[in-house]
Amino acid sequence: MSNVAIIFICHDNDSISKVIHHNHFIILVGDKEISDEYSKYPKLTIARNLKDNIEEEKKLLTFTAWYAIIKNDLFLEYKYLCILEYDVNLNDSFEKCINDKINNDEVFNISFYHVHKNSFYYDVNINIINEFLESKNINKEIVSQINEWGASTNQCMRRDILNDFIDWYYPSYSYIKSRDFKMLSFYHERLYMIYLKSRNMNVTYLFNILHHLENRSHRE
Repeated sequence: MSNVAIIFICHDNDSISKVIHHNHFIILVGDKEISDEYSKYPKLTIARNLKDNIEEEKKLLTFTAWYAIIKNDLFLEYKYLCILEYDVNLNDSFEKCINDKINNDEVFNISFYHVHKNSFYYDVNINIINEFLESKNINKEIVSQINEWGASTNQCMRRDILNDFIDWYYPSYSYIKSRDFKMLSFYHERLYMIYLKSRNMNVTYLFNILHHLENRSHRE
């Protein structure tokens, strides 16, 4: 049995149509209605129908899926959760490469490409990041220790790590919301990398098995 659940985050019929052929799990976020054809897909979860959801937080986007998975105890039989945006192309060996890696090495988190630290503050405000870290009693200099980072929210993580990150970030995200609402969604991926660094958890990279199209359909 695979140790990893592969889960696509979708927003509407069109995004579901792009990933359903993979036969992996799908979690629908947002308020769009979907066709009967897709609603009958047995591996589909609609976040807004779950008992514990934060779908009213429109700007949290992919984080709402992360939250829904953990707070509703979805996919409990898997040690690792690989949560992907709909706008990715997967290599045919994607699942095998993930399983081979987590079965043979100590892995905290898998990212699929990295970028230089110079891009870390693109789309976000450095002062807001620093003030958030101060509220968490984390020295802002920790960011200077991140020489490369796994950009995007396409991440494969141990379930217990995701659980801890949710409880670390969500109770405090409202500070960022009040300061930079328009760009709120872009803080998520940065703060996840900082969270890992603050816990001394290395990021493992598996290249050339996922291509992110970066549609950024959520950006206004």
